[in-house]
Amino acid sequence: MKIIKTSFDKLKNGAIIHQVNCHGIVGSHSINTKIFKTFPESKKDFVNLSEDSQFRYNIPLGTLTLSHSNNNMIVFNSYSQDYYGDSTKTGYIYTDLKTLKRNIKKAHSEAKKMKRVLYVPEFIGAKESGEDWETLLLYLKTFPNSLVLVKGWFKMSKMI
Repeated sequence: MKIIKTSFDKLKNGAIIHQVNCHGIVGSHSINTKIFKTFPESKKDFVNLSEDSQFRYNIPLGTLTLSHSNNNMIVFNSYSQDYYGDSTKTGYIYTDLKTLKRNIKKAHSEAKKMKRVLYVPEFIGAKESGEDWETLLLYLKTFPNSLVLVKGWFKMSKMI
């Protein structure tokens, strides 16, 4: 695993993964908000799938979708939170760690096939949703340099 410090809008010619919940809800200051602002096509796809009559805001846990975006970037939406909320208030762990790991592995494999690196934002929403970030970080370190951890995005990306 390689580590860089940058904002999302500086990323080019790669793929980025983030986790979303299965009910089409986006927090006002979440990582999703920043990714959807930087890569609006991904938000459009997220909303369209959430509103699809087949799912009606109940996308199956483990779904991984791909959106083409600006800067020749690809965005993977990992549906690895069955529910949503503020874990600091509820004490509930919203991230399904097994599902998130599986989707990171799938996205990494797909990115490699397309000859792209896979960017993973620091914390990837797992810390905010009650999951142990250190456990996930150990998993990320098992990947080669074709997986890049993006540190500092939360300080460098403008808040909405």
